[in-house]
Amino acid sequence: TTVRGEADEGDLQHNLVYRFWGQWRVHDKYGRQFAFENFVAEKPAGEVAVTTYLRQCQGIGLATARRIWEKFGEGAVDELRERPDHVVANIKGITATVATEAANFLREEQGIERTKIELLGLIHGRGFRKKLPDWLLKDHGAGAADAVRRNPYLVMQYPGSGFGKSDKLFLELGGNPARLKRQALCCWHAITIQSDGSTWYPAAVCRAALAKEIAGSDVKFERAMSLAIRAGLLAERHDNGVRWIAERRNSDAE
Repeated sequence: TTVRGEADEGDLQHNLVYRFWGQWRVHDKYGRQFAFENFVAEKPAGEVAVTTYLRQCQGIGLATARRIWEKFGEGAVDELRERPDHVVANIKGITATVATEAANFLREEQGIERTKIELLGLIHGRGFRKKLPDWLLKDHGAGAADAVRRNPYLVMQYPGSGFGKSDKLFLELGGNPARLKRQALCCWHAITIQSDGSTWYPAAVCRAALAKEIAGSDVKFERAMSLAIRAGLLAERHDNGVRWIAERRNSDAE
């Protein structure tokens, strides 16, 4: 859903538009309500909002931003982003270098806005933390949504995004249930969630996890373990006929 809020600054009024993600619920007392989980700001509207947005661009101060607004109005951001040379020709005090750099910045911001919208669509309703889109944007920029589509397990490195949620996302995005990488990550995850303080665990822990989590698929335990070890996720050792497995960083520390 989209919400428009109005704010006054002196004699100027501007609109701030946000897109919210969530779901409609019926409250026993207050009736139908929209419970949002996350939001993204859309393109600014109104003189104050537009000039403030333009002033994010290096080299564009309040006076220049106002001149751009006075010339192009609500289309000021689009004009500077798409036709910087036209802005230079029509606005006093802005150089070609400043306009070009501003256009590049605005294109990047536009890409990030679209990416956040895509990310929210990807993770909505799947139990991930509200901050996950911002974390992904910080690390992967405007390509974050494509990165997640290529490798949904990418989100496992962020708080609240363990194997279970990431694996469900992988499957819902059409991932192959029998993919060897999925099985290797399942083995690794089985070791990381052990909480008794030990470093080494019997390989049977990983085998049991595969049997439980990858049920119905072609399980390849030895190949999955080999991939996890080659990838640096797990380490192994043999002691008195028992095969022991540890998370690689813990075995290295030990």
